[in-house]
Amino acid sequence: MRVLFFGDVVGENAVDQLAIDIPRWKKENRVDLAIVNIENSVVSHPNSPECGFGVSLAVVNRLTAAGVDVLTGGNHSWDAPSCETVMSHPQVVRPANVVDDLPGRGCLTLQVNGDSVNVINLMSAGAAGNRYQTIRPYEYFQTQSFEPGSITIVDFHAGIPVEKYVLAYALDGQVAAVMGTHTHEPTLKLHRLPKGTYFVADVGMNGPSDGILGMGAQHFVKKEQQQATIDFHLAKGPLQLGAVLFDTEKAEILRLQDTNWL
Repeated sequence: MRVLFFGDVVGENAVDQLAIDIPRWKKENRVDLAIVNIENSVVSHPNSPECGFGVSLAVVNRLTAAGVDVLTGGNHSWDAPSCETVMSHPQVVRPANVVDDLPGRGCLTLQVNGDSVNVINLMSAGAAGNRYQTIRPYEYFQTQSFEPGSITIVDFHAGIPVEKYVLAYALDGQVAAVMGTHTHEPTLKLHRLPKGTYFVADVGMNGPSDGILGMGAQHFVKKEQQQATIDFHLAKGPLQLGAVLFDTEKAEILRLQDTNWL
Protein backbone atom coordinates (compact mmCIF):
# COMPACT_ATOMS: atom_id res chain seq x y z
CA MET A 1 0.00 0.00 0.00
CA ARG A 2 1.36 3.40 -0.98
CA VAL A 3 0.51 6.34 1.29
CA LEU A 4 0.79 10.04 0.49
CA PHE A 5 0.71 12.17 3.66
CA PHE A 6 0.50 15.99 3.64
CA GLY A 7 1.47 18.03 6.70
CA ASP A 8 -0.36 21.09 8.05
CA VAL A 9 -2.29 22.97 5.34
CA VAL A 10 -2.27 26.72 6.06
CA GLY A 11 -4.92 28.81 4.34
CA GLU A 12 -7.45 28.30 1.60
CA ASN A 13 -5.06 29.15 -1.24
CA ALA A 14 -3.10 26.05 -0.32
CA VAL A 15 -6.34 24.06 -0.12
CA ASP A 16 -7.32 25.24 -3.60
CA GLN A 17 -3.96 24.31 -5.09
CA LEU A 18 -3.90 20.92 -3.39
CA ALA A 19 -7.38 20.22 -4.73
CA ILE A 20 -6.03 20.85 -8.22
CA ASP A 21 -2.77 18.91 -7.85
CA ILE A 22 -3.63 15.91 -5.65
CA PRO A 23 -5.52 13.93 -8.33
CA ARG A 24 -2.51 14.16 -10.65
CA TRP A 25 0.00 13.39 -7.89
CA LYS A 26 -2.02 10.36 -6.81
CA LYS A 27 -2.05 9.03 -10.35
CA GLU A 28 1.61 9.75 -11.10
CA ASN A 29 2.80 8.20 -7.83
CA ARG A 30 0.33 5.28 -7.77
CA VAL A 31 -1.03 6.37 -4.39
CA ASP A 32 -3.49 4.09 -2.59
CA LEU A 33 -4.23 6.30 0.43
CA ALA A 34 -4.03 10.10 0.77
CA ILE A 35 -4.04 11.78 4.20
CA VAL A 36 -3.99 15.55 4.83
CA ASN A 37 -3.71 17.51 8.09
CA ILE A 38 -6.22 20.37 7.73
CA GLU A 39 -6.45 22.02 11.17
CA ASN A 40 -5.01 25.33 9.85
CA SER A 41 -6.94 25.42 6.58
CA VAL A 42 -9.16 28.44 7.37
CA VAL A 43 -8.67 31.60 9.44
CA SER A 44 -11.51 31.79 11.98
CA HIS A 45 -10.31 34.51 14.39
CA PRO A 46 -7.68 36.84 12.87
CA ASN A 47 -6.94 38.53 16.19
CA SER A 48 -5.29 35.44 17.65
CA PRO A 49 -3.16 32.84 15.84
CA GLU A 50 -3.24 30.72 19.01
CA CYS A 51 -6.95 29.99 18.48
CA GLY A 52 -7.66 31.54 15.13
CA PHE A 53 -7.56 28.70 12.61
CA GLY A 54 -9.74 25.63 12.08
CA VAL A 55 -11.59 23.79 9.34
CA SER A 56 -14.68 24.43 7.26
CA LEU A 57 -16.99 21.91 5.63
CA ALA A 58 -16.22 23.52 2.27
CA VAL A 59 -12.54 22.63 2.71
CA VAL A 60 -13.41 19.07 3.69
CA ASN A 61 -15.67 18.65 0.65
CA ARG A 62 -13.10 20.19 -1.70
CA LEU A 63 -10.29 17.89 -0.59
CA THR A 64 -12.35 14.70 -0.40
CA ALA A 65 -13.63 15.41 -3.92
CA ALA A 66 -9.96 15.66 -4.99
CA GLY A 67 -9.29 12.17 -3.66
CA VAL A 68 -8.18 12.72 -0.06
CA ASP A 69 -9.22 9.74 2.05
CA VAL A 70 -8.58 10.95 5.61
CA LEU A 71 -8.37 14.47 7.06
CA THR A 72 -6.52 14.84 10.38
CA GLY A 73 -6.25 17.68 12.89
CA GLY A 74 -4.64 19.04 16.02
CA ASN A 75 -4.96 21.88 18.51
CA HIS A 76 -6.95 24.00 16.01
CA SER A 77 -9.49 21.30 15.15
CA TRP A 78 -12.23 22.99 17.19
CA ASP A 79 -11.45 26.68 16.49
CA ALA A 80 -13.92 27.35 13.69
CA PRO A 81 -17.62 27.97 14.46
CA SER A 82 -18.56 25.07 12.17
CA CYS A 83 -16.44 22.53 14.06
CA GLU A 84 -19.36 20.30 15.12
CA THR A 85 -20.47 19.86 11.51
CA VAL A 86 -16.92 19.27 10.33
CA MET A 87 -16.14 16.78 13.12
CA SER A 88 -19.22 14.72 12.18
CA HIS A 89 -17.85 14.13 8.67
CA PRO A 90 -16.97 10.44 8.22
CA GLN A 91 -13.48 11.18 6.81
CA VAL A 92 -12.37 13.65 9.50
CA VAL A 93 -10.45 12.72 12.65
CA ARG A 94 -9.20 14.87 15.53
CA PRO A 95 -6.75 14.21 18.40
CA ALA A 96 -8.07 11.08 20.06
CA ASN A 97 -6.35 11.52 23.40
CA VAL A 98 -8.02 14.86 24.23
CA VAL A 99 -10.26 14.12 27.23
CA ASP A 100 -12.44 17.25 27.02
CA ASP A 101 -16.03 16.67 25.90
CA LEU A 102 -15.51 17.75 22.29
CA PRO A 103 -17.02 16.54 19.02
CA GLY A 104 -15.31 14.20 16.62
CA ARG A 105 -13.63 10.81 16.41
CA GLY A 106 -9.95 10.18 16.99
CA CYS A 107 -9.48 7.15 14.77
CA LEU A 108 -10.82 6.04 11.42
CA THR A 109 -10.66 2.49 10.06
CA LEU A 110 -11.09 2.01 6.33
CA GLN A 111 -10.47 -0.61 3.68
CA VAL A 112 -7.72 0.06 1.15
CA ASN A 113 -7.13 -2.53 -1.57
CA GLY A 114 -8.39 -5.26 0.72
CA ASP A 115 -6.30 -4.16 3.72
CA SER A 116 -7.77 -2.77 6.93
CA VAL A 117 -6.13 0.58 7.72
CA ASN A 118 -6.41 2.56 10.97
CA VAL A 119 -5.56 6.27 10.93
CA ILE A 120 -5.27 7.64 14.47
CA ASN A 121 -4.65 11.27 15.45
CA LEU A 122 -2.75 11.96 18.71
CA MET A 123 -1.54 15.21 20.31
CA SER A 124 1.09 16.04 22.92
CA ALA A 125 0.32 18.01 26.08
CA GLY A 126 2.64 20.75 24.81
CA ALA A 127 0.70 21.19 21.58
CA ALA A 128 -2.58 21.14 23.51
CA GLY A 129 -1.30 23.91 25.80
CA ASN A 130 -3.73 25.10 28.43
CA ARG A 131 -6.70 24.82 26.09
CA TYR A 132 -7.18 21.04 26.27
CA GLN A 133 -6.39 18.18 28.60
CA THR A 134 -4.81 15.08 27.15
CA ILE A 135 -3.97 11.53 28.10
CA ARG A 136 -0.34 10.63 27.44
CA PRO A 137 -0.26 9.54 23.76
CA TYR A 138 1.46 6.19 24.39
CA GLU A 139 -0.86 5.39 27.30
CA TYR A 140 -3.90 6.20 25.17
CA PHE A 141 -2.65 4.14 22.24
CA GLN A 142 -2.24 1.09 24.45
CA THR A 143 -5.95 1.22 25.33
CA GLN A 144 -6.94 0.78 21.68
CA SER A 145 -7.79 -2.51 20.03
CA PHE A 146 -7.20 -2.89 16.30
CA GLU A 147 -7.96 -5.78 14.00
CA PRO A 148 -5.03 -8.24 13.91
CA GLY A 149 -2.95 -7.72 10.78
CA SER A 150 -4.35 -4.25 10.12
CA ILE A 151 -2.13 -1.30 9.17
CA THR A 152 -2.00 1.64 11.59
CA ILE A 153 -0.81 5.16 10.72
CA VAL A 154 -0.39 7.80 13.43
CA ASP A 155 -0.56 11.56 12.93
CA PHE A 156 1.23 12.82 16.04
CA HIS A 157 0.65 16.54 16.58
CA ALA A 158 3.50 17.73 18.82
CA GLY A 159 5.88 20.66 19.06
CA ILE A 160 9.11 19.12 20.33
CA PRO A 161 11.02 16.71 18.06
CA VAL A 162 12.17 14.55 20.98
CA GLU A 163 8.51 13.88 21.91
CA LYS A 164 7.91 12.59 18.41
CA TYR A 165 11.05 10.44 18.40
CA VAL A 166 10.15 8.92 21.76
CA LEU A 167 6.60 8.01 20.72
CA ALA A 168 7.79 6.66 17.37
CA TYR A 169 10.36 4.39 19.03
CA ALA A 170 7.83 3.33 21.67
CA LEU A 171 5.42 2.31 18.88
CA ASP A 172 8.09 0.89 16.57
CA GLY A 173 6.85 -2.43 15.26
CA GLN A 174 3.28 -1.78 16.46
CA VAL A 175 2.34 0.73 13.74
CA ALA A 176 3.22 1.24 10.11
CA ALA A 177 4.08 4.93 10.46
CA VAL A 178 4.30 7.87 12.84
CA MET A 179 3.93 11.16 10.96
CA GLY A 180 4.83 14.27 12.96
CA THR A 181 2.81 17.45 12.41
CA HIS A 182 2.31 20.87 14.09
CA THR A 183 5.66 22.69 13.81
CA HIS A 184 5.30 23.47 10.06
CA GLU A 185 9.02 22.92 9.46
CA PRO A 186 10.05 19.49 8.19
CA THR A 187 12.61 17.66 10.31
CA LEU A 188 14.22 15.30 7.84
CA LYS A 189 14.44 12.53 7.24
CA LEU A 190 11.62 10.11 6.63
CA HIS A 191 13.19 6.81 7.61
CA ARG A 192 12.41 3.37 8.93
CA LEU A 193 13.01 2.51 12.58
CA PRO A 194 14.66 -0.78 13.59
CA LYS A 195 11.38 -2.72 13.88
CA GLY A 196 9.93 -1.37 10.65
CA THR A 197 7.88 1.72 11.53
CA TYR A 198 8.22 4.68 9.16
CA PHE A 199 8.91 7.97 10.95
CA VAL A 200 9.41 11.64 10.18
CA ALA A 201 9.51 14.21 12.99
CA ASP A 202 7.51 16.75 11.00
CA VAL A 203 6.09 16.39 7.52
CA GLY A 204 6.14 20.16 7.03
CA MET A 205 3.71 22.86 5.97
CA ASN A 206 1.59 23.33 2.88
CA GLY A 207 1.12 27.08 2.68
CA PRO A 208 2.65 30.47 1.86
CA SER A 209 6.40 30.57 2.33
CA ASP A 210 7.11 34.22 3.20
CA GLY A 211 6.50 34.82 6.88
CA ILE A 212 6.33 32.75 10.05
CA LEU A 213 4.69 29.32 9.85
CA GLY A 214 2.50 30.51 6.97
CA MET A 215 1.50 33.75 8.69
CA GLY A 216 2.69 37.31 8.19
CA ALA A 217 5.54 38.22 10.53
CA GLN A 218 4.39 41.53 11.97
CA HIS A 219 1.94 40.15 14.54
CA PHE A 220 4.75 38.14 16.10
CA VAL A 221 7.36 40.87 15.72
CA LYS A 222 5.21 43.40 17.59
CA LYS A 223 4.53 40.84 20.30
CA GLU A 224 8.26 40.19 20.69
CA GLN A 225 8.89 43.95 20.85
CA GLN A 226 6.17 44.22 23.51
CA GLN A 227 4.15 46.57 21.33
CA ALA A 228 0.43 46.46 20.69
CA THR A 229 -0.17 43.51 18.39
CA ILE A 230 -2.14 43.66 15.18
CA ASP A 231 -4.46 41.06 13.68
CA PHE A 232 -2.45 38.36 11.98
CA HIS A 233 -2.86 37.53 8.32
CA LEU A 234 -1.62 34.76 6.09
CA ALA A 235 1.80 35.22 4.57
CA LYS A 236 2.43 35.94 0.92
CA GLY A 237 4.88 34.26 -1.42
CA PRO A 238 4.98 30.96 -3.30
CA LEU A 239 3.34 27.97 -1.70
CA GLN A 240 5.60 25.61 0.20
CA LEU A 241 4.95 21.88 -0.12
CA GLY A 242 5.27 19.51 2.85
CA ALA A 243 4.48 15.86 2.03
CA VAL A 244 5.96 12.39 2.28
CA LEU A 245 5.34 9.19 0.38
CA PHE A 246 5.91 5.73 1.78
CA ASP A 247 5.01 2.17 0.90
CA THR A 248 5.77 -1.33 2.11
CA GLU A 249 8.99 -1.52 0.12
CA LYS A 250 10.83 1.70 0.88
CA ALA A 251 10.64 5.15 2.46
CA GLU A 252 11.42 8.28 0.53
CA ILE A 253 10.85 12.01 0.66
CA LEU A 254 8.27 12.92 -1.92
CA ARG A 255 9.64 15.25 -4.59
CA LEU A 256 6.83 16.82 -6.54
CA GLN A 257 8.04 19.15 -9.25
CA ASP A 258 5.40 21.76 -9.99
CA THR A 259 5.65 25.43 -10.92
CA ASN A 260 2.99 26.35 -8.37
CA TRP A 261 5.02 25.01 -5.43
CA LEU A 262 8.51 25.62 -4.13
